[in-house]
Amino acid sequence: MGTQPNQSNDRPRQGSVFSRLKQFVFRGYFPPKDYHKYVIHQTLTGFEVQSQSKPLWTVDWESVDRVVAFKLDRVTTDTVCLGFQLAGYSDRVWCIKEDWDRFHELKEALEAHTDGAWPGMWGAVIQSPFLLNWTEVWERDNAPKLKENPTLIWNSAPAASDPTE
Repeated sequence: MGTQPNQSNDRPRQGSVFSRLKQFVFRGYFPPKDYHKYVIHQTLTGFEVQSQSKPLWTVDWESVDRVVAFKLDRVTTDTVCLGFQLAGYSDRVWCIKEDWDRFHELKEALEAHTDGAWPGMWGAVIQSPFLLNWTEVWERDNAPKLKENPTLIWNSAPAASDPTE
């Protein structure tokens, strides 16, 4: 059975979804100061992803076997993402979104650690709107092949003890 309309007046009540949407649109929406929940910090040997000043995961450039780039469809826009396959993990990719703080600094560091491969791949990733455009940016010599449909990890650290769990 669903909800019954207001018997006395079928028009939307004050405070209905429509009126709240109208307030939202005409007042404008400004995200809170901590909108960028994730921050990327460069380290001496790689980078670290933090959330609210707490480290989530750290990557040493020496442990990176492969770098991929792709896009997420966000209905009206796309979000470019970078993914890192780490040594010992052929089924997982640790990912970073372009709207995370200091993403551009990571892109600059990536150029140095991928023998300059990254800037040339940017066009392949951003073309064809609203498509995934999974692109392998760089691969270490003799790196294990990335398994089909890897798990994309956004906010958890690699397990120190067992890379297969």
